[in-house]
Amino acid sequence: MPDIFFIFKEEYWGKGYGSEAIKNSVQYWASLPRKEVYHTMDPVYLNFPPENSQVAEYLQATIDNRHKRSEGVLLNSGFTKHHNNGEDYFWKLLMQ
Repeated sequence: MPDIFFIFKEEYWGKGYGSEAIKNSVQYWASLPRKEVYHTMDPVYLNFPPENSQVAEYLQATIDNRHKRSEGVLLNSGFTKHHNNGEDYFWKLLMQ
């Protein structure tokens, strides 16, 4: 899985550079060619009923709970908060 990591000097915070970087990266990722792939899995590992066996592609982002500005970047980029493990928030963006 590809990773994106960004950190900006404080004088560049709040200027939209993080949101622009994420949006452009997501747009590029979405433009890459795709092919259908079929996998067989034991339904016990799925978080949905087996009759709904098609899984949509999504991107996941992880941010430290202390980085509130990063939450804004993800919200501005279309991500939604998925779950929290105590230290980190996990966010998802459904690819369409």
